[in-house]
Amino acid sequence: MTGKETQEAAVGALFAAIGSHVAVIIEGLRDNGEESADGYEQCKGALKQFSEAAAKGLALPERSAVVRHGWAADAIGEPLWKAANNGLRATWATELIHPLLKALVATAEKATASPLIAGSSGTLEAHVGFALALRSASDSSVVDVEKLVSLVTGTEKSLVLWDKVYHKCTGLRECMWLLRAVQMLFARGCDDARLAKVLIWVLCKLPDPSLTVSQAGLSAVEWMSTISAQRLWAMMAPVVLEEMTASVDRDSVPYKWTRILRAVVPRNCGSVDLLEAMALAANHPAALREHSQGSFWISLVQQAGIDPGELCHGRLSELKQTIRQTMVDNTTSSAMFTAAMSLVKDLVFVCGDYLALQLLEFAREDIDPTKLAAISAEDIEVWQTPAGQLHFDPVSSKEPERNSGKKKDDLWAEQLEREIALKKGQARKLTKEEQALVERQHAKENEIRARVDSSHKGLHRGLALIRAVAQSNSVASACMLTSVRIVVDQAIIGGKSVSERLAGAEIYSTMLALSRVADGLEAGLRVPIAVGILRARGFAGVVPEDWTRESMEDLATRVYFRLRVSCEAQALPAAGFNFLLPLMKVTAEAGGWGRKAKRGVEEHDEYAVMDHAAEQLTMTVDILGFHAHFGQSEDMPRREMIELLVKLMAEQAMLLPACRANLVRLAEAMEDTDGPAERDALIAGLTRADSAVRNACLAALDFADLTELDHSAELWLNVGGTGAVALEENAELARTLWADNGMEISPELIADIVPFLNHQASEIRSCAARSIALAAKDAEEEQGGLVGSALGLLQDAYTRWYISLEPEYDRFGLVIPGTQHRVDIAEARVA
Repeated sequence: MTGKETQEAAVGALFAAIGSHVAVIIEGLRDNGEESADGYEQCKGALKQFSEAAAKGLALPERSAVVRHGWAADAIGEPLWKAANNGLRATWATELIHPLLKALVATAEKATASPLIAGSSGTLEAHVGFALALRSASDSSVVDVEKLVSLVTGTEKSLVLWDKVYHKCTGLRECMWLLRAVQMLFARGCDDARLAKVLIWVLCKLPDPSLTVSQAGLSAVEWMSTISAQRLWAMMAPVVLEEMTASVDRDSVPYKWTRILRAVVPRNCGSVDLLEAMALAANHPAALREHSQGSFWISLVQQAGIDPGELCHGRLSELKQTIRQTMVDNTTSSAMFTAAMSLVKDLVFVCGDYLALQLLEFAREDIDPTKLAAISAEDIEVWQTPAGQLHFDPVSSKEPERNSGKKKDDLWAEQLEREIALKKGQARKLTKEEQALVERQHAKENEIRARVDSSHKGLHRGLALIRAVAQSNSVASACMLTSVRIVVDQAIIGGKSVSERLAGAEIYSTMLALSRVADGLEAGLRVPIAVGILRARGFAGVVPEDWTRESMEDLATRVYFRLRVSCEAQALPAAGFNFLLPLMKVTAEAGGWGRKAKRGVEEHDEYAVMDHAAEQLTMTVDILGFHAHFGQSEDMPRREMIELLVKLMAEQAMLLPACRANLVRLAEAMEDTDGPAERDALIAGLTRADSAVRNACLAALDFADLTELDHSAELWLNVGGTGAVALEENAELARTLWADNGMEISPELIADIVPFLNHQASEIRSCAARSIALAAKDAEEEQGGLVGSALGLLQDAYTRWYISLEPEYDRFGLVIPGTQHRVDIAEARVA
């Protein structure tokens, strides 16, 4: 009957029925779960009849391929595969079943010799033979495992692993046996990367996929993961990541990456190495668009029965290195870079600000203000010119010089020749000298391109990392100070217009990301503050046009009024204040925005005549005062607050009393918690020209710890104040601080004071001169004198500062600009 039937559907049904009966017979060999000799004797006749018929069926000619496939896959393959899955030992099969396996293996070996010629007729039988033989390989009399594995993997045109062969396996039965062959190869230690390609073909690339095939593919991956999930992922990772990246741009795909990745991770496997290796894949955009809630990677970690905190802290160094390497190896627009940034969010969410601050150091390294400042506008134009093309043609620039001595007729003839050659598509042949010029220019422009491209990539990497930390929604507020310093100080202030041209709207996006986590600020003030910072620093080009219509005068006044009222009622948390500080700094630098205009008739009233600029500065000082008592917190920008108050005192006389009170209150709050940065900021204020500013800094230093300093030139400088009451008061405060902190006079102290003799403020020059004399006098009484050393230092300094008042002339006898009308530094010598 099986030999006469030609209808494929009928043949399939017939052999499926035969396979089911054989499976029942094999199962009947059991007796209470064990193999039974009596059961074998009862079924021996039926099994023998089946074996003989099957052997004849496998030997049918090529034209009976449908029948042979039925015997191989349905009648023989399915029952034996089920028997192996059920744990039945085939001790009874030596006589009846092993000959069939040998026949299938022989067919597979024959088909392997010419896989494309074998086509559909031999491929299915070969896959059945490989799968069953490797599954039954415990009996060496059936098959040589090493030989069989080598037969499959030892050639590029493998019957199992060659894409031109398995791409023809599109039906359910073909895919099932292809997967089983792959499973058995993996179980026998094969790690060929082509196995992963076969799995991805079945899971993702079938022309007409079915749910049954997809389920079979996932089941195959799950089964292989139980053998060695880590080895499986090491084999699959490159192929999976490549296909995931390719699928990002597709509108939809008929499969789920999340299901594939979950199949790789056995439940409660506890494999930390596996989950570390899968961190990027689980954060890939292709997977995340299928998993909208929570972190998919963390869900995989929990599926493996691992504590996310223990994994992240235990493998922190390796995960950081993975992130860093991925950032360097990929552009910011690539899917892998996006995956790394998503991993940053997961790690910061789990580990908190401890890790966030470490990751932000990568951004600090990438955004180098020194390199950005060294880039010129011409360098950017060279960088924008395509590689292989010259931005500046050295040959064309030489032509006017070369043609200067030629006659008009000769020039006309050369121009005509060039135009004719151009029409014919022929370039003029360059001379050796011209060729050398072109090569040197190429080398120069390539070096410029590399330098600008490095800064461009670093700037984009750093900004993307800061956005990722800010979007972690966990501890971004604790890292606000570091983030703002990197973005504002390094990218905006350090990079200036270069950052605007290289990063563009990404700077605006980064400031917006920071504004969203600026805790305490009203929602309606966050974007205006970010816009105000960018516009005030000259980055209006990256701000949307709608936000540039309001003048800076109105924008700043509106923002400060609302902040002044809200902060008086309740001070801002550290995150909100850190985000606001750059706006206050640029306000102080600009002196506020707006023209002075009188309001009303009550001119004697201070606020009636105050212009917007003065109002902005006054409210800035008030806001600083509302937060001075938070000085004990290291999350606050204490150094910047000190520098801002000192600057406002020095440049805005009307604000001096309020700034002094705020500075002293801030220093008092910092007592016992201040560090070198805050101390140095206060000491730097001791060289301001205004004695009142210096007095405020001296009063604030009373709360600072200066015992680590052997000496301080700026502090001893104020000891030299005399004459005016304010100067003498400063001198007394300075001497008290000097003595209380155990500082000593030394030659190094005098050497540090000497440069102040050339200070632009006469009061500082006078204090420097008297402080040197006092140091020499005190040292003479205590140590035997430093007069000789001091005189030598003074002589060297005046020698360096000496200039001739006579103008300088060039070789033509003309005065060199800038050398005339020189002024003697007599004031320094008088001091």
